[in-house]
Amino acid sequence: MFVLRLPISASRQGPLPRTAVLLSVCLTIACLFASLLPSAARAQDAQYWSEQFGTQANLLGGIVIGSVNDLSATYYNPGALGLLKETNFLLATKIFQYESLSMPRNLNDEIDLSSNRFGEAPDFLAGEIGFHWLYDDRLAYSILTRHRSDFEIKGRRVDQAPDGSGTTTPLQSGEISTRQSFSEYWAGITWAKALGQDVGIGVTVYGALRNQRTRRNFDFAASLPDGSVETVNGIEDLDYWNTRTLAKLGVGFSRPSYSLGMTLTTPSLDLFGDGSYFLQTSGSGNPLFPPPLNSPRMQSTYQPGLDGTYKNSWAVGLGGSYGFKMMTLHCSMEWFDRVDKYDVVHIDPYYPQTGGELQTSSKTVELNSVLNWGIGFEVPLDSKLYAQASFATDYSAAGQPDESSVTFSQWNIYQITGGMEFEFGANSVTLGLAYAFGGQDVKLSPVIPGEAEDADLPIDTIVRVDYRRLKLMLGLSLSF
Repeated sequence: MFVLRLPISASRQGPLPRTAVLLSVCLTIACLFASLLPSAARAQDAQYWSEQFGTQANLLGGIVIGSVNDLSATYYNPGALGLLKETNFLLATKIFQYESLSMPRNLNDEIDLSSNRFGEAPDFLAGEIGFHWLYDDRLAYSILTRHRSDFEIKGRRVDQAPDGSGTTTPLQSGEISTRQSFSEYWAGITWAKALGQDVGIGVTVYGALRNQRTRRNFDFAASLPDGSVETVNGIEDLDYWNTRTLAKLGVGFSRPSYSLGMTLTTPSLDLFGDGSYFLQTSGSGNPLFPPPLNSPRMQSTYQPGLDGTYKNSWAVGLGGSYGFKMMTLHCSMEWFDRVDKYDVVHIDPYYPQTGGELQTSSKTVELNSVLNWGIGFEVPLDSKLYAQASFATDYSAAGQPDESSVTFSQWNIYQITGGMEFEFGANSVTLGLAYAFGGQDVKLSPVIPGEAEDADLPIDTIVRVDYRRLKLMLGLSLSF
């Protein structure tokens, strides 16, 4: 990661000219205005830069790979920990956020798909472990919520019969819903060492725990001209967890007016996991569907005790900061390698209860290679008050969507962040606001395994997703 950074001693020298103050105020107002745009649930299951950790990183949108100056170095660059003069106990920034997925109404099918959620953002906690026998080496611990997501999307349609009269055409009604929740927690121990005055090296070894559940429902009914009613419905539920370990290595370089940093994240080593898969579909027969779906049928399977798997990719980050007369510029970039398609659980084939061919199901993850980047700046307003602002990308790594994929978020996200930091003694308080947005056409999967993909469904499965997130950040760093 190439990060341009100016240490506090060089970058925070007092009030700036009026133009610098106006620049900071204007950017903060722009961020506030962006937050008032139409809000659109948390669903970043294929993004890497959605979450930030620590007070400085939250205000700068995570653009601190080469310029981190607090205990969030355990995550962003372990090598920078060896260069820190002070390691305050870092209380994670408290973040309240409103997220939404909005899928505009389809005028032909008259359905509306949306999901909204208000809650707290993932947490971060870190501290230094003091041992006299370590001499100049440093040990620290960190606990963070790497990912957390919970959303539900529904689409409904009902055709109404004419009042007081019969109908000569089929009337249809139906509902499709997708519910997904997952969380991933990392706990790590960091070792760091300074090599002289300017260079630090370090490594964090993490243990990771991931939980994920995805549930899909499809229910369809039709009233036919002859007075009969036909139905078809299905439920699919995937639930698994996995533990693994991985490491993040870092090198930091710091001079009075600039700094650089580089990190390397290893793929994960799978430890153990468990999962279950449930499927039930049935239908009384419907002539609107092609054979053999127009005859009564039932198929179901329940498979507990499946091995649960999840994988990380290689990642390389560069970053740095540079101190100009009026401000400090920060920039970072991080490349993530692709992850070839794999099964998160291995589902055994099964036969339908009403007879027919052997059915197979698979639940997979495939991640493409992505490069995220960001730029931010820090402006001192006086000797104790500083303004920060940033822009960062968070591109989706989701592979080509298909029936087996458990990855939903195929849209790219762009984030604008602004805020203030106030120092009192060796402590600091931060207040900030972040607005993220993105969107893309997405194919939903109402077709339960075993159903025909060319069935004439009453709900359009290609929808436009608009993603919005507004975060209010309050941070506190304490020295004991």
